[in-house]
Amino acid sequence: MLAKYLYLKDHPALNLNRYLNHFFYTIRRTNEKSRFIKEQYLHKNLLEILKRAKTNDLEEKFKAFFNSYKILDSNKKYEFNKLVRMGIHIERTYEDTSISCLEMQSENIKLLLGNNSLKDLMDHLYAKTLILKEFQLQDHYQLLYNAMSHKICPFCGVEIMHRIYREDYDHIAPKSKYPLIAINLKNLAPACHQCNEKFKREIDIFYNNTGGRRHFVYPYTTEVVIDLDFTGSIIEQTDLTNLKGIWQINIIPKTTQTETWNDVFRIEERYKTDYLEAFFKDWVSQFLQSMKSSNININTEEELITQLNKAADLFYKDKFNNLNLIRAPLFRFLGNGKLKEFYNGILLLLKERYAA
Repeated sequence: MLAKYLYLKDHPALNLNRYLNHFFYTIRRTNEKSRFIKEQYLHKNLLEILKRAKTNDLEEKFKAFFNSYKILDSNKKYEFNKLVRMGIHIERTYEDTSISCLEMQSENIKLLLGNNSLKDLMDHLYAKTLILKEFQLQDHYQLLYNAMSHKICPFCGVEIMHRIYREDYDHIAPKSKYPLIAINLKNLAPACHQCNEKFKREIDIFYNNTGGRRHFVYPYTTEVVIDLDFTGSIIEQTDLTNLKGIWQINIIPKTTQTETWNDVFRIEERYKTDYLEAFFKDWVSQFLQSMKSSNININTEEELITQLNKAADLFYKDKFNNLNLIRAPLFRFLGNGKLKEFYNGILLLLKERYAA
């Protein structure tokens, strides 16, 4: 997204999905007379995990799926196995909008199997099994975190990613809609709590609300450089027709990628409400304080515009810290030379501060 994650090709966290695919492979030629013999169908390492488990819940869920699958006719088994192969290579699907994902959706799989046995199995594997010490998910997160050039959530670009605990692993394609890839690490990426739990939640990244296929930036292969344009914004107390002001945010470039990003994570709304409206006065005050502490005297509009643009330059150099992804283009906007009432107000404040 705004930053790219390192994809770990060899880590214990990947093994559970490998064990699952081993199971799908071994049951391909079953028929309605086949019996579930776990030693025959489950990977030996998974059998060891089952042996240490205090309950047989997971084994029962494998068995329930097995019993649903074995009675399918050959065409339906072929359909399901095709979806398994698609899930193994799911990374091809996020950015290639020519690939249909409809068959992978939970409702289609439920119709194919006649029940929710796959979803029940996948929910258990994700919630109860992937977190086991064998799969070292905390270590997986730590390696991704250490490789990040900026310790900021790559989905929103502003929230800090924490080292002391593992951040949420977001299902890029939600497991409620795409259960086959619920434990596939290609479909799991750390995200800040705000992005994962408050905004994205169960939004389908493959299809918009009208059913149109959309282009999602895959965070293990692609990063997008964006900027913000505040043209059309009215700063508070600078326009008699709109004293409360209004913030107008436009993401640059405007592409299918950034449109999906904005829609899924509600970027423009968040930037406006949670940051601009909340911190604009503080940011201006900090700017004025920095002028005073640096002994920079500003007496004219031209001098003020110059310093606002210098501040923007500094923020751009450190774009992913201190909300500079927003502050840098904001100060570039403030220094555009067209905000006469704003400049007059700032010059008045500066005169008062210099006098104090």
